[in-house]
Amino acid sequence: MKHTAKLLLILLACALSGCASLYVRHDMNGGDVAADYQYQVLLEGTLLAVARPKTPLPEYADAWVLVGKAHSYLMLPQGKPAGFLNQLWQSVDMRYVRLNGQYSRDGLGAVLMAARPQQQQWFEQVRLNYRKPLSQVTPRERQSLQDLGFYCNELVSAGVYDCSVGINVEYLPISAAKFSGKTVHRLPQPHTFKVVLRSEKNPNASAASWQQQLLQPLALVVDVVTLPVQIIGGAVVQGVGSGQSGK
Repeated sequence: MKHTAKLLLILLACALSGCASLYVRHDMNGGDVAADYQYQVLLEGTLLAVARPKTPLPEYADAWVLVGKAHSYLMLPQGKPAGFLNQLWQSVDMRYVRLNGQYSRDGLGAVLMAARPQQQQWFEQVRLNYRKPLSQVTPRERQSLQDLGFYCNELVSAGVYDCSVGINVEYLPISAAKFSGKTVHRLPQPHTFKVVLRSEKNPNASAASWQQQLLQPLALVVDVVTLPVQIIGGAVVQGVGSGQSGK
């Protein structure tokens, strides 16, 4: 109990101070073990919209596009049936879809591990949420959401049909994304796309070598049709949220 209380006090103090490093001491088999995580921002940009390619990309047929101010990215689902994202936008009202990131309170992104220098992929787990007034949900939508693996509840007191599903995604930077069509669904507020490096027990770990190889975009200029998908804040990993430089 004494060590549990100490751990809670440390976590609370770190949360209140906004510190970029997290120090944890926990009694394990009679001894204290320290874990020190340092987060360094490798890449940060502003996202303008969520979109899909106007013309399907042969190698990335099920991609969505995160359109950024400086850089854009393909978002590819992992471990889902082929055509998962395409089926989603074809079968439900996209105005009620929300995209929730895992690593940053103000957008989307990925965490790379300094202990894995061979790591090239940018992975994140995101949550897709679907909330629509109960009276407007069609039987077809209910069936489509069920087929796509969403877990749904009828929140009668709130009058909404509430659904969500977690998916693993990979991000790939691309050369550029250009808006196509008359309707452009821009995000109502700026969101970030952030890639950070996590170093364990090494406050002086250099990110220089990672930054040199980080942004090697695919030679793709993609015409996109934007989707009315909103991005909402995700869970906060220490040192990754807004205002956390990780230094």
